[in-house]
Amino acid sequence: MSALELPPAAAAPDASPALSLEPEGTAEVRGYIGMVMGDLKPDEKQTEALIEEFFELREIPLSSPKALAVRQALLPAKAAAETVSAARLDPRLRRHRATVLKLAREHRTTPSEVEAVLKRRGLLPYAAVMEEEAFRHQAERTLDRAELQNVVASYPDNPQGRFMRGVADDMSDHSGSSAEEISRDGVFAYIDFSGRTVVQASSGRNPDQNLCQMVFYITRREDRWRIGGYRQNKRSGLKDPELERSLRDWLTSGGVPGADLE
Repeated sequence: MSALELPPAAAAPDASPALSLEPEGTAEVRGYIGMVMGDLKPDEKQTEALIEEFFELREIPLSSPKALAVRQALLPAKAAAETVSAARLDPRLRRHRATVLKLAREHRTTPSEVEAVLKRRGLLPYAAVMEEEAFRHQAERTLDRAELQNVVASYPDNPQGRFMRGVADDMSDHSGSSAEEISRDGVFAYIDFSGRTVVQASSGRNPDQNLCQMVFYITRREDRWRIGGYRQNKRSGLKDPELERSLRDWLTSGGVPGADLE
């Protein structure tokens, strides 16, 4: 080899790894899902819940471009179907696409029905200017109220039916004189008995009402009303479960379906 000839240069190693085609944050979310699930393979529902949890813990809106892109990467079929649903939404709701879709899943309904409820309740005109958290809060309360009112709408127009409509109204109206009362998911029933017979019934959010004989606590779980004994203001000689049964008997005798009670 002459002095002017140089050996062929060795190919330089590629110092930059191949760029990932996945959206930013996808690997982090995969890692989070793996950390939570361990060796178990999550199904679609679990994956969806963990994606939402990942972004909510980091206070990143589910409607942000990053969250939507990651969700599309990890749940492509579901994201594609939701894109079709979201395209049919009123333009004022499209910026809240992820929240509307999530509420539809949680309430076991469709995005179009969520839109219909919000429209009936007058929330739609304000959606376009509401921040995500404020919209989510108002939409959740609106849907909860609509669901409760739908349940009790078919109850008879008698004391039992009117009492349950009052329970539904109080349950969906988060008001009170303290933070605890406002945040409480159930309501109190104020009942007076004559022996085992209900003679007066009303409801409210105040746990300290002491003018009635018995205070019950009513919650709603898995589409059923749950009645629990809370406090006897005036001892009747009967135990809480006996008075609870008397209240249930009074409700069902007035046409409230027994299947609606836990």
